[in-house]
Amino acid sequence: MPNPPSLQDDDHELIEDARNDIVGKKPLPAIRSAIPYRYLTDDDLYNVIRKRQRETFSRALCAGLLTMVLFIMWSTEMIFFPWTSSRLLSSVAFLPFLALLGSISLWNCSVNWQLRTRQIATFREFLDRADSLLPRLP
Repeated sequence: MPNPPSLQDDDHELIEDARNDIVGKKPLPAIRSAIPYRYLTDDDLYNVIRKRQRETFSRALCAGLLTMVLFIMWSTEMIFFPWTSSRLLSSVAFLPFLALLGSISLWNCSVNWQLRTRQIATFREFLDRADSLLPRLP
């Protein structure tokens, strides 16, 4: 039985590139590389980042709290009140609105994390790398 061929140097590079493509291994590009921020001075960039971080914090917090309050009200109505066809239909129609508010909150948490870490990332990279899903103030 012949021995398998040994790996060439090019093969090692391909394997290393494939390993680096896994989420969490590849370094993320800096926020400075984004087109709108490329020509700002360091002080202006810092001010823009802090302002956007405060905005995303308040949006994420408000959308998250509103989602939680509305979900508690929705679940209370579904548990304690009698189920009629109109109430059930309106309750089911309300669920996409709750999902939308929750996704707005999570998206703003993602943007807040990107601004805090000064990196550009996808939503999946945020979910994989973030230490917490909650936003933080600058």
